[in-house]
Amino acid sequence: MRDADRVTVLFQNSVDTTNRAVTGAGRGVDHFGSRVRDLTVTLAAARYAIETSRLPAVMGGRASQASAEVERTSFLLRGLSKELTDVAGPRKPPRTFSTSST
Repeated sequence: MRDADRVTVLFQNSVDTTNRAVTGAGRGVDHFGSRVRDLTVTLAAARYAIETSRLPAVMGGRASQASAEVERTSFLLRGLSKELTDVAGPRKPPRTFSTSST
């Protein structure tokens, strides 16, 4: 029992040291977590900015592809129309039958 005071003080010192270490580690984990969150938000914003900046170029490329496809289709239709006219010959007005007896 004579050493009880000394043992209690040593135990209290040990608890205080452990408490400081755990608190410091907790702050370090919180700091690390906030850094990871900040990095994730920054990378997401950068990705969005890059995608947004490429959007006009992508849309312009698609618009020119669509325009080229329309031109190609109209050229093919003109050729098809000409070929059909050549095969069928010139159009003649339809014959009409009159019912009057003259």
